Amino acid sequence: ETEMRIGILTLHHALNAGAALQAWALQTYLQKNGYDAKVVNYGKIGWPFKYALNFTNLRRFVGSIYYGFRTFFLTFGIESYRRHLFRDFLYSIMCVDRPVKKEEVLNSACTHFIVGSDQIWNPRIVKKEDIYFLPNIKKGVKRIAYAGSFGVDEFTPRQVRLMQDCFKNFDALSVRETQGAQIIKKLCGREAEVVCDPTLLLPAEAYTKIERRPALSCLPPRYVAVYTVGGHPLAKDAACRMGARLGIPVVQLLGGQLARWYWPWGKVKYATALGPREWLWFMHHADYVVTNSFHGVIFSLLFHRPFTALLNNRPGDARLLTLLEAVGLKKRAVCRPDDEGLSDSVEWSAVDGNIEEFARKGKEFLSKALAR
Repeated sequence: ETEMRIGILTLHHALNAGAALQAWALQTYLQKNGYDAKVVNYGKIGWPFKYALNFTNLRRFVGSIYYGFRTFFLTFGIESYRRHLFRDFLYSIMCVDRPVKKEEVLNSACTHFIVGSDQIWNPRIVKKEDIYFLPNIKKGVKRIAYAGSFGVDEFTPRQVRLMQDCFKNFDALSVRETQGAQIIKKLCGREAEVVCDPTLLLPAEAYTKIERRPALSCLPPRYVAVYTVGGHPLAKDAACRMGARLGIPVVQLLGGQLARWYWPWGKVKYATALGPREWLWFMHHADYVVTNSFHGVIFSLLFHRPFTALLNNRPGDARLLTLLEAVGLKKRAVCRPDDEGLSDSVEWSAVDGNIEEFARKGKEFLSKALAR
C-alpha cells in the first residue's frame, strides 16, 4: 500500500499573520499526530507587488507612477523588512520547500490533498485560480477541504459552474462558517461540516513557543492593541476609550504604510512591520484588544485577552459570528462599540472548554477524512 503523503494547499504566502499562522497550525497539528503533511509552496496569492503600473487609462497610469515613487521613498525599508519577516517565518518556522508550479502540484506524489483553511474560495482573492477546488488532481488522490471559507455570498455563473463540478468530487468537505455550509448545500446538495480554524487545533503554548518580541525597544509595557484588516472607522475611538478607562496607551499595528518603525507620540501610538511571530507577541502582551480580524479574535481567545470584535457589516462577518457563538462570546461582536458589557471580565475556563469542544469536532473530521 502507498505510504500516505498529505499536501496542504492554502494561502500561506499572504502578507497577513493569520493566513500564515493557520497554514503553520494545520501542518503542525497533522505532523504532531504522525502524518507526513506539508504545506505545498504553490502560488503567491496575497503577496502583493510592491510597485505595479495601472494601464487602465492615462489618469490611473500617472497615479500608479506617483504612488509607486511615493511608496518607494516612504516605505521601502519598512515594507522590505516586513516581507523579510514573513519569508523568515515561511522558510525557518513553517519550513516550506522550494516554490512549485501547477503541473508539479497536479503530478506530485501526494496521496491526499487538503485545501484550507482561510478564504481559499473567495473569488475576489483567488481571482481565476482554480487549484483550491482540486479540479485536475490525479485519479485516486483523496480530496479534502478543511475549514474552507468563501468570504462572499455572490458568485458569477462561471464560479458557480466550477464549484458545482468540483465540490461533488471531494471525499470530505468542511467549512469555517455556517454560511459556507449553506452555500455548498445550495450549489451541489452536499452537507459540509462546520469546523474550527486550524489555529484552534493547537494550544496557546504552541504559539508562545514561536512568538518573538518585536524589535521596538520603546513599546510600552502595557497597552490596548488595535489590529484591523482593511481598517475600521470606529476602532481607534473604541480603543482610546478603553485606554482611558485602564489608564494605559493605545498602540495600533499597521502594515508597512508608515515611514517609521514606531510612532510614540499622540493619542494613538503606531507600530509597523511585524511578521507572524512578532504579531503573536504583540497580541499576547496586550491588556485589551480591539479588532475586526477573525484571527485577531482567535488569538485574543487563545491568549485570554479581553477584546472587542468589531463587525464590518459584510458577508465576511459570518466567520466571526460562527466562532464567537461556538465559544459562547457572541455578545462581544458589535457594530458600534459600547463600552458597557465589553469591560466585563471573561470566564476563561468556560471559553477554554468551548474551544476544546469546537476543536474536537475539527480533529474528528480530519481523523475520519484521513482514515478513508
